[in-house]
Amino acid sequence: MCENTNLHNNQYGYVMECKKCDHIQMRFGNIALALSHNKFSELAQAVYNYYCDKQHCKCRNQKCIYLQSPAQNMMLVLSVNELEQVNDLLQSALLSLDLNEIFLKPTI
Repeated sequence: MCENTNLHNNQYGYVMECKKCDHIQMRFGNIALALSHNKFSELAQAVYNYYCDKQHCKCRNQKCIYLQSPAQNMMLVLSVNELEQVNDLLQSALLSLDLNEIFLKPTI
């Protein structure tokens, strides 16, 4: 049974970490992923890069962004607005992971 710690949640989804299985669980809309820490970081970086490139597009509601998921043969299709929302979710979760590493690390 997983022991989840909430890293970040908003009206669009959540990101949780399970210390037992050492995975990150992410849900955004009807998309749910369970990822290793490395794959989660890779996904967050890819989303951030796409967002930096696409954030000024005028057609913000058109689903025109194809993002390869960590799962083989599966892509996420997002609008710029959705990309912004998932980027906020992932970047906030990464920040929580970093803060947990700093403040919850056992001292010697």
